[in-house]
Amino acid sequence: MIILIIIGTYSYSNYGAHVLMSLILGFLGYIFLKVNIPPIPIVLGFVMSPIIEQNLNRALTIHNGDLTNVLFRPITLTILFLALITIIYGVTSKR
Repeated sequence: MIILIIIGTYSYSNYGAHVLMSLILGFLGYIFLKVNIPPIPIVLGFVMSPIIEQNLNRALTIHNGDLTNVLFRPITLTILFLALITIIYGVTSKR
């Protein structure tokens, strides 16, 4: 199976660094599987981070770089509060 992944990765772009990257990420995924770390948040982070970065940059451009106008809106405060509650719940429920 790993041979097919290496061949497919190399034949897609003819670049050896992509093969190395796929092997490293595969090994990292295997470690996450053994340690019981769910891969979904990591994948969401990789997919959503460029979108979030673009929108934050757009909001900062609209407000002339003032971060307080961006962070202290009611919707933003609600989302940040819910994220904080989720983090606290996740940490305390593990104990």
